[in-house]
Amino acid sequence: MAPGADLAVAAVLTQRNNEGQFSGSLAQILGGFNWLVSHNHASGGGISKCPVVNASLGGQGYRDYLYSSVETQHTTLRSSLMVAAIGNFGNNGVNNHGSPGNYDLTIGVGAVDANRIAAPFSDWGIESTHMALQPDICAPGVKIYASFEFRVG
Repeated sequence: MAPGADLAVAAVLTQRNNEGQFSGSLAQILGGFNWLVSHNHASGGGISKCPVVNASLGGQGYRDYLYSSVETQHTTLRSSLMVAAIGNFGNNGVNNHGSPGNYDLTIGVGAVDANRIAAPFSDWGIESTHMALQPDICAPGVKIYASFEFRVG
């Protein structure tokens, strides 16, 4: 999909909860983000810092735990763009989206099915802290199968 692209990976949610889902602390998420956008990841002439950070994670509601770091990288240093999932709480109705996907400085991604219809779990609405309409874009998110399984530990 992106020939010649370099990747830097920060696994920040490394514990499994009782449902088998990965979980972790806010400090882990913040640490991973800061490492991605502030350290040299160049190998053989590659990128030095990550210009795009994909965050397929989040907590329900507006949580400012990561906002100041995203804002610093985005506005002051102009060195990083965050793309993040909007959340899987759409079944609860409008405006149940999660952070960091609902920040006004991120590209919030919702989910659609194979027919490009919004997935019932994908959230939508307006994030009231910064009045950001969400999601910004949608991508396939129903019955997506990975080509391999990544295991931690």
